[in-house]
Amino acid sequence: LDRDRREDEEDFLDADGAARRISTTRQRIHELTSAGVLRPDGRDGRRPLFRRSSLDLYVEKEAEE
Repeated sequence: LDRDRREDEEDFLDADGAARRISTTRQRIHELTSAGVLRPDGRDGRRPLFRRSSLDLYVEKEAEE
């Protein structure tokens, strides 16, 4: 069960999934990515992909500021 949870946590999310993960809009994900504040962990062609763990770190970092 823990192994499955870890694997799920490292699955990639597209911009829509990333937006849902951090409770924002797809447009905001695009703005953050364009500004270099949020960096994709990978790409599928031109489509940026994000790891859940990276999104969680972004939210935690923003909460500290």
